[in-house]
Amino acid sequence: MPINNSTNTTIVGVYTSNTIWVEWNNVYTASTSIATPIISSSSTNCISTIGIWTIWNQAYISSAPSTPVNNVELTARLARERAEAEKAMNRAEALLQEALNAKQREELAQKGFFSLDVLNQNGQRRQYRIRRGRSRNVQQVDPVSGNVLKHLCAHPRELVPDADTMLAQKLMLETAEAEFLRIANHS
Repeated sequence: MPINNSTNTTIVGVYTSNTIWVEWNNVYTASTSIATPIISSSSTNCISTIGIWTIWNQAYISSAPSTPVNNVELTARLARERAEAEKAMNRAEALLQEALNAKQREELAQKGFFSLDVLNQNGQRRQYRIRRGRSRNVQQVDPVSGNVLKHLCAHPRELVPDADTMLAQKLMLETAEAEFLRIANHS
C-alpha cells in the first residue's frame, strides 16, 4: 500500500521494521539532507529519510500488542512511578542539603548554585560553582573576580536526580579533582 509522507514521496512495497532499519543504516549519513530523496539499495524505490522514519514508526505502532490498554491500570501505574520519582528526588535533595555547609545551602537557595573551594595536591586553590542540573553545570571561576573561566561536564552515566549528580560532582572535586578534570568535557 502506498504511504505518503511529508516530503510527498510515495513509497510502495511492504517493509518490515528490520528492512527499514537496514535501509536507514544503508542510506543515511551525517551529510544526508532529510528532504533529499535517496535511492534504496534493495529496490528502485525512491525513499527519503523521513519516509524511512515514517514507515519505521508505522510498523512499530502496528506491531504493538492488540490487547486494549486499561486506562485505569495505566493511570495508576503512572501515578506510582511519579510518586517514586518524587520520593527519589526528595531523598537526593535532603542528602545534598546535609552535605552542604550553611553558606552553600543559602547560596543554592538564592542563586541556584553553590561555590566550592578546592585545594589540590600542588597547593593550588581553585574555585568552582555547581549549578542545579545534570550536565555542563560545573563552572571553574576566578576566585577574585568571580568570572567563569570554563564550563565542565562530568556526571554519572545513570539517570539519577540532579541533586545526586551535584553531590557526586562536589565529592569528586573535593577528593579527586585531577580525575574529575581528566574525565570532564571542558568548554
